[in-house]
Amino acid sequence: MKRVKSMADAAVEFLLKNLIELVAHHSHLITETKSQVKLLEEDLIIFRGFLKDSVKRRKKNEGIQLLVNNIRDVVYEAEDTIDAFVTLSTDNNRSRNYFAKAFKSLLTLHDIGKRVKEVRVKVDKGRADFNLLSLPDEDKHEKPEVRPPRHKNVVGFEDVFTELIERLTTETNYIDVISLTGMFGLGKTTLAWKIFNDRRIVFEFPLRIWVSVSQQFSDKDIFIAILEKIIPINEELRAKDEQHLSEMVATHLNDRKFLIVMDDVWSHKDWDRIEKALPADNKMGKVLITSREEDLGKYASRPREPVRLRFFYQEESWELLRLEALGQLDCPSDLHNIGNLIAKDCNGLPLAIVVIGGILATKYSASDIGATERAWEKVSKRVGTHLMNEDPKDRMNNSKPSGPRIRSFACIPNEEYNLQDANISAIPAAFKLLRVLDAKPIIFTKIPNDMYQLLHLRFMVLSFNLQVLSAKFSKLWNLQTLVVHTTSRTLDVKVDIWRMKELRHFKTNASVTLQKPGKDSKHGAQLRTLGTISAESCTAELIDRASNLLKLGIRGRLASLFEGKIGSFNSLVKMTKLEKLELINDVYPKLASEEKLLILPQPDKFPTTLISLTLCSTHLKWSYMSTLGLLENLQVLKLKDKAFMGSTWEGVLGRFHHLEFLYIDHTDLCIWKASSQHFPRLKGLVLRKCEHLLKIPAELAEIQSFQNLDLHFCKTAASSAKLIKEEKKRNNALFNLSIFPAIHDLA
Repeated sequence: MKRVKSMADAAVEFLLKNLIELVAHHSHLITETKSQVKLLEEDLIIFRGFLKDSVKRRKKNEGIQLLVNNIRDVVYEAEDTIDAFVTLSTDNNRSRNYFAKAFKSLLTLHDIGKRVKEVRVKVDKGRADFNLLSLPDEDKHEKPEVRPPRHKNVVGFEDVFTELIERLTTETNYIDVISLTGMFGLGKTTLAWKIFNDRRIVFEFPLRIWVSVSQQFSDKDIFIAILEKIIPINEELRAKDEQHLSEMVATHLNDRKFLIVMDDVWSHKDWDRIEKALPADNKMGKVLITSREEDLGKYASRPREPVRLRFFYQEESWELLRLEALGQLDCPSDLHNIGNLIAKDCNGLPLAIVVIGGILATKYSASDIGATERAWEKVSKRVGTHLMNEDPKDRMNNSKPSGPRIRSFACIPNEEYNLQDANISAIPAAFKLLRVLDAKPIIFTKIPNDMYQLLHLRFMVLSFNLQVLSAKFSKLWNLQTLVVHTTSRTLDVKVDIWRMKELRHFKTNASVTLQKPGKDSKHGAQLRTLGTISAESCTAELIDRASNLLKLGIRGRLASLFEGKIGSFNSLVKMTKLEKLELINDVYPKLASEEKLLILPQPDKFPTTLISLTLCSTHLKWSYMSTLGLLENLQVLKLKDKAFMGSTWEGVLGRFHHLEFLYIDHTDLCIWKASSQHFPRLKGLVLRKCEHLLKIPAELAEIQSFQNLDLHFCKTAASSAKLIKEEKKRNNALFNLSIFPAIHDLA
């Protein structure tokens, strides 16, 4: 079974993978040091074996934990050295002296080899001393461990806490999934743990189960972790496959009142694997998931919105900082001002406050408050260097940060801003080993050549006002995700993405013209997300090359695409894995109304695996909805910006068998005729700017699964929405109605 990995485990696995790739694909960079790299690879394999054997002993044996720490430290140093060496080997424009200054703290490959060897000798001795070659039977089976928050001080988020408690203790007629989302470091796990142990929750749920999911988990681990809270686990049960265990979980949970917390879920597919074990007919069960991914949160709790964790208010930041730094809320008056300033500089991020609070605690002296104040002032200057209350442009001008060992750079200001030419190379110059670059709020006027030297980049988000994506992006051979935001309607992609063998996700807001797949370029099957491409780029050759796409966006003259005049829409049916398709009708400089779609491809021309479809600016007649209704697996349909136009829409029976979510935006629809049989599984309906719609069909109230209705600027239809809610209430069904502006403001 897979185990929860420590930082040392993850570091060894990551560096080992990088070394194998380096030797396999970029041997020309390491000709002179190939033997040293090979020795390092062999030592890493030994480290990996030791870490695997020792996982159950670390907490109980200080000697083993010390060895694990030694492995972690030396692997980090090796990782820095390898990354720096690769960067140096490909940097033809700079001298070794220049590079050495930037990385003066890093060891040479020879030195790091000696350090690794020293640790390996200790590991070999440790294996014998601690008898790690044969573990007792009790250590054979590993399981996901409960990982409560490391910090003991749980404060703040009282409003979010109250909302979650209320939702968890409200009865529903279905198994209720609630998502708690927010960026890393906000405190999702801490808040979930507080809720998990709240006396009201303990009283409400006889069965409570906490499961730490994270990126590395197996279905079997999760299912057994749940079952062991309910029934004894024996060897026979452990030997069963995932399907059998999933059915057992569903059976044992079916008639029980339970709360399961799934902490740190990462993707839609991870959630799908977990969800299959939940009993759909249980009306007493609650599931609380935490995730950094907003889209995942929406997906898991659909059609209800997730609960979004905000940043700390200043009072909450100051409260937590006092607890972390002083161990109590009482604070000497001389430390109030500087303490509040430090709390403010943490920008409402609880994890940052905990870290800084730990530093302040080491500098606190109750017998010398003056010395403490001076020490805290020094800390304040370091914390606030890039967070002072000034314009982002001024921050860039006044401070040139440098972090040769920094791997991730994310810019999260309150507003977008243009980066001046003088500072445009600041990022690549300061952070040469970046793997993650999220600079969406920074609008680049040009891409500096130094940017193409960030060879270790895996994830990149950029914003610019350019119409061309340079061929130089192909130099970023490690890139897996590239997201581009541009002020231009079109983007000419000069880089041959078919030669970027690691690229999985390429996304932009513009209509992209791609290079044609060359006969000598063999990549493309690894792509999972592509969009939005121009209609002309949607060719049979592209579809054959990117056959494993999960998400595809097309923007351009859809009428010409559907009629076969350009591109090859009919080839889309070959995409046997495509789940999400977005079609945007862009006929600039004409208006969309001047080039309406007069036809829609037949259902058999769409991929059979399609789950989500978005149409935008297509100006189709409502009669074509019956065509979309024949897409058997369609669960989500979004009709944006006059996708369908006409005064009347009358539903047709035998359509939309699996549709769960319907979104309609900006249409002139007046009369909508539909019954519960037209949308038998509908859960959520969103209507935006449907100002002419007289009423929402009252029969929709008869749909048992219908739980959420959201109206935004639909003045005339608001009264009928209220009637639907009243009907649901009479039937004791949970129903959420949101109207903006509020209904009492519509008079």
